[in-house]
Amino acid sequence: MSAKKTGTDRPEIRTPDPAAALLVAQEVRRLLRFHLALGLDVYPASGQLRSFLDAHSADRPGPVTPPAALRRQRPGPEPGRRQAVESRQPADAALEELGRAVQACSLCGLAENGPHRSRGTGAEAPRLLVVGDWALRDRSGAGRIFGPGEDEMLARMMTALGLGRDDYHVTNVLKCSPATASPPSRATAACRPWLEREIAILRPQLICAMGELATQVLTGSSQPLARLHGRFHGCRYAADRTPQVLPTYHPRLLLRQQELKKVAWQDLQKIRRYLARSRGRTRHRAPTAVPRRSTP
Repeated sequence: MSAKKTGTDRPEIRTPDPAAALLVAQEVRRLLRFHLALGLDVYPASGQLRSFLDAHSADRPGPVTPPAALRRQRPGPEPGRRQAVESRQPADAALEELGRAVQACSLCGLAENGPHRSRGTGAEAPRLLVVGDWALRDRSGAGRIFGPGEDEMLARMMTALGLGRDDYHVTNVLKCSPATASPPSRATAACRPWLEREIAILRPQLICAMGELATQVLTGSSQPLARLHGRFHGCRYAADRTPQVLPTYHPRLLLRQQELKKVAWQDLQKIRRYLARSRGRTRHRAPTAVPRRSTP
């Protein structure tokens, strides 16, 4: 829409181009469908949104709800997926329920490798959520989260950040241990809903993605870890509050390539500074990120 001044200095309002209006409507409709696929049923009535709507409507807006026709087209939830807004039970009960569901999972071939599943461990209301790739197979059943040496290095990393066991939670993308270092993509796709549900329950201030698999799953980016580490990224999962993701190298790689420890330490310092800045804030007031479109 445009306007030009006439001889009376009054702007002449031009009729919107019907083709352009149709294009805008189609784009808005696609955006709404995308948001519904991500699990966004309502938009929070923030100050900016209220100001915008107040300028275009005489009614006082509440939460903005997509049209009913679009809501009916929303696909059903993926296996194991629950949004944070739907989970009102205590975190310990929700995590226990999640653990039972993961233990019974048979969505991919990795479940045939054995009955043991990797479960997250740590705080139920963490400041930091650490996400790795998978746990190494351990015949002793010692309950390793990454592996013997990897877990020891992770503990030292957290201590160096000044975090106690009540400050962080550790989990893996894959809940079953693969037989090779290249798990099938079907296994990753099957486990993603479990991780999303875990994030929704824990509601961390920040997520540290350790390793390339965790980074790609959490950010939706296909770029190599060498280009993504040490920078804050938006988390691809939609929730009522989506935390930032900072990727770094997995302890498994650091044990093999000692020269990367300095790089990882620099990444961890960014986590330390971020958490220090947010210490005085309310837990759920950390900067949010726009969910990214999931890549197939």
